[in-house]
Amino acid sequence: MSLEDAPSPQDAGSLRTIADRIAGISSLAKTIERAPGATIRPDAPDPSLLETLAPAIEAREGERAIRLGRTLGEGGMGVVREGVQVSLARRVAVKTLRERDRDAGTQRATEKLLYEARVTGALEHPNVVPVHDIAADPQGTPLIVLKHIDGVVWSELLRDPARLERDHGATDPLEWHLRVLLQVCNAVHFAHTRGVLHRDLKPDNVMIGGFGEVYVLDWGLAVRTADQASAMPKMDPAEGLVLAGTPWYMAPEMLGGAAARLSPATDVYLLGGVLHEIVTGRAPHQEGNLHAILASVVQSRPHLDASVPEELAAIVRRALDPDPARRYGSADALRSAVEGFLRHRGAVQLAVEAERSLAALEEELARKDATPAREVIDRHFAECRFGFRAALRAWPENTRAKDGLERAVSRMVAHELDAARPHAAAALLGELDAPPRALASRVSDAVRAWDARQEALLRLDREHDPSLGRGLRLSITVFVGLFWTLGPVLAPYVDPTYGSSHASMTVLPVTLTALVAIVAFSLRDHVLQTSFNRRLAAAFFLSQLGEIFIYIGGSAAQMTIAQCHAVVMLVASGTVGMLAAAVSRAFWIASVAFVAAFAVGSVWPQWIGIAEAVANAIITITAIVLWSQRVTLPKRASKR
Repeated sequence: MSLEDAPSPQDAGSLRTIADRIAGISSLAKTIERAPGATIRPDAPDPSLLETLAPAIEAREGERAIRLGRTLGEGGMGVVREGVQVSLARRVAVKTLRERDRDAGTQRATEKLLYEARVTGALEHPNVVPVHDIAADPQGTPLIVLKHIDGVVWSELLRDPARLERDHGATDPLEWHLRVLLQVCNAVHFAHTRGVLHRDLKPDNVMIGGFGEVYVLDWGLAVRTADQASAMPKMDPAEGLVLAGTPWYMAPEMLGGAAARLSPATDVYLLGGVLHEIVTGRAPHQEGNLHAILASVVQSRPHLDASVPEELAAIVRRALDPDPARRYGSADALRSAVEGFLRHRGAVQLAVEAERSLAALEEELARKDATPAREVIDRHFAECRFGFRAALRAWPENTRAKDGLERAVSRMVAHELDAARPHAAAALLGELDAPPRALASRVSDAVRAWDARQEALLRLDREHDPSLGRGLRLSITVFVGLFWTLGPVLAPYVDPTYGSSHASMTVLPVTLTALVAIVAFSLRDHVLQTSFNRRLAAAFFLSQLGEIFIYIGGSAAQMTIAQCHAVVMLVASGTVGMLAAAVSRAFWIASVAFVAAFAVGSVWPQWIGIAEAVANAIITITAIVLWSQRVTLPKRASKR
């Protein structure tokens, strides 16, 4: 025993007292040293029991009601033989005295046997072996007639998993044994409701039938704790002071003391010892010598390795608490805890399987040699998220699944942020009830930054969207085009002086500029709402002002009107060429038309008016066709 396992000063004092008392009884000490897994049995609790039952036994002598057969087994309380109940022609098990007890000529063994029969018979429960009758052989030895069970003691199946699978088809030994324990708990809880403590619960005292039936045996150490057990024989108050039970499984209060210390919590401890053996393969106090056994009983600190599920380990530790008040309140409460573990076990297994997918996801995300494949990442994440969610549906308090889901979602959130998909990250983060504060803050900042960028891009798209103001722009284009096309032709008829001076040539551009300016200012919220429209308006006003300044400058430079007119065509060609580059290549036709008008005006000045009208008509038609189409820029994704 290590220093860590050394008992406290209080425990050490108790241990010395108990050891001294047991050592004082040399035969008892030798028994514990020789067979610590065997039951220690006190003297018969009620010597008058034989007198009470004697008339019933004597009345059946000589009737040959039971025909005895081969021996089925032998224990501390007697021998069990196969038999036939003649009256019903049915197989039974018959418990009677061992030969050496018969020869001893003492009533003590008979009293113990009858006491066990009376206790067992008073507990009518599916998990307690039924007592059919009490008879006697020709020599007057009591025969306890029990239900015949074709099966084995539970301890054999605990030691032999292959036999368990062969005989009972159990592919999951842990679950199978826990379900046996549930039935044992049922029987013990029933006994407690009748005011009876078993005091010797262990796998050796549980029989498993061929069809999986579970029977709690050996009620020979049972004591009564309540008056409601009226069918039970009366107990000696000193019974609680006597050391009784199996050392490997004993509760601390069973080592001796006031009878009042024995309670249903004592049997809960014993059930916890059986559970300990199920999960570890060893009884809780399975040590090599008397002192080590007693130390283990007093301390009651079970050592469970990491292979034992956390929830099940907590159940074992609580059931084996040295303080009865801190154990489960009843055998049924222990049963509920074990049953809860079995329900939760499936959820835990789902979480374990989901953790494998999570590990694959983390491995994929951590790859440095290549860009992680999106479809692979999505598949691993979907698998682990589904598994963790299924585990939480089966058991909402499953901390393993909660932690796993949070880890998986957090990894994917970080991945989405790294991939510049903040809204996808935010959607994932919303799956967590309590997301990590630092991660939530990072996602919030990324979403705000993304939204700000998207808003800026949307504003930029809007500024360059030719569909905005399209109808009004088309109307103005038709008006300006007609003015450009028909103006030079009709102007001489309206003003005979048109074309006679440089100043007269500025009348049309000045008039058109003024009219368009008035319209643009009046409808500025519509006409000038986008950068696209503003650039078109600027190009128009610059071209018109350029034409005006050409005539004014040409007059100062003593250029002829025809020369100025030709220069205006050349400048118009350049302006329209810029439109072709910035807005639509369709304007190149009009640009070429203005170059042609410049050439005509340079060679045949008299035809320049007609050439200008044709070029104006071409640009007007081109603009009308373009503005009539519903052309929009591609919409940007607002969320990723």
